[in-house]
Amino acid sequence: MSAHHPYTIPEDKYRMTLPERYEGTFVGDYIRSQNYADDALGKFIDQLKQDGVWDNSLVVVYGDHLGLPIYSLDNKDKELMHEIYGRDYNSADMINIPLMIHGGDVQPEVMEQVGGQIDLLPTIANLLGAPLDQQLHFGQDLINHKDNNLLPERYYLPSGTFINQSTLYIPGIGYEDGTKHPLPHSDEQSTQASQAEFERALQLLHLSDSYIRQLPLHQ
Repeated sequence: MSAHHPYTIPEDKYRMTLPERYEGTFVGDYIRSQNYADDALGKFIDQLKQDGVWDNSLVVVYGDHLGLPIYSLDNKDKELMHEIYGRDYNSADMINIPLMIHGGDVQPEVMEQVGGQIDLLPTIANLLGAPLDQQLHFGQDLINHKDNNLLPERYYLPSGTFINQSTLYIPGIGYEDGTKHPLPHSDEQSTQASQAEFERALQLLHLSDSYIRQLPLHQ
């Protein structure tokens, strides 16, 4: 099962027919590869049910990186994305990835809480009843943490980039010349990104780096 860049899969793995205008485009290849991954995920879930373990399993599904990279789109791709979204595709859309959790005692709910991969450990530990009191960890339990979550970003976006409950903030040379982008569930009027959050994001990245550097090397 793969839906990774460059999003090309063998024809015998096609599970859908694209509109002609999407054929041969980067966007079309992306849609088709996600459809293939979705089909494979469905088969995996069906197998869990057939094996009788579905109701006793905690299944976590998430994207491990950004969606369709905005910097790889040509003009045709941008037109197709505008057609899909009804507006221009932006950086906030690009990093808005799915997280789905299914478990026997998990009640159906759509949560608008901002979260990232770093929050998976404390969230899953809570659902499993596993204490983390003696375990060094980063992130928040997304189910019980109702305050504004702060997610630092790097690699795909400049260091110091962060996401809070309403805004994707991308720095320039520093904080003052940065740009603010509303998240998909927000609007321009609600975007807020403070210098204190920017400095906190850099501090969290530094703490993460410090922790990694102290880990023993694998032989």
